[in-house]
Amino acid sequence: MIILFDLDDTLIDSESAHLLAFDQMCQEHLKIENNNAQNWITIKNRNLNLFFEGKISLEEHRLNSIIEFCKNKRLQNFKS
Repeated sequence: MIILFDLDDTLIDSESAHLLAFDQMCQEHLKIENNNAQNWITIKNRNLNLFFEGKISLEEHRLNSIIEFCKNKRLQNFKS
């Protein structure tokens, strides 16, 4: 068995794959379009920085990111 660790994205462009998958999920399942992946990355990174600074927990980072994204997109049936 061989296990590969791609620490610097030289084997797989994981960021682009992540962005493409997120956009596809938004279009297919949430029925929203227009720059979702970049908006998500901005929100996620802002909350991730708060986590690294010790201001919020990892769970708060995840929840805050999802809540902010959904509120920004004004998703119906979303409750925070």
